[in-house]
Amino acid sequence: MRRLDWDTAIEAGGWDARYAIVLAVATNGNAGAAIVDTNGDGADIDFDWYERVDGTWHPMSSFNISESGSAQHAGHTAMWGRGIAGESFKAEHEGKRDATTASDTGWWLAISESTCEPNASDQR
Repeated sequence: MRRLDWDTAIEAGGWDARYAIVLAVATNGNAGAAIVDTNGDGADIDFDWYERVDGTWHPMSSFNISESGSAQHAGHTAMWGRGIAGESFKAEHEGKRDATTASDTGWWLAISESTCEPNASDQR
């Protein structure tokens, strides 16, 4: 079973590894997400949802994001933001708290189970 790491996010997301930089990755069960600087210059930051099926990560959706926000998909909610590398954050959704740490890039990402309807995709 393959972990969703930075290299896997680039490969599964179909990004060009010569330019794209993964800024943060998070998983919760078979749901995963990555924040990707698609061309390496900070001008286009995307959020990618992934689903693990039979041990392999598959892209589900991808969209441009701002420096903080949240999105829902298939029973999960993701929250993200920017801070100082190594700084701890507590993301809260539906009364659940997830502790996470900003990556070396300063981006943090957390995914929790949600009561949203399956296959719903709602960027906030």
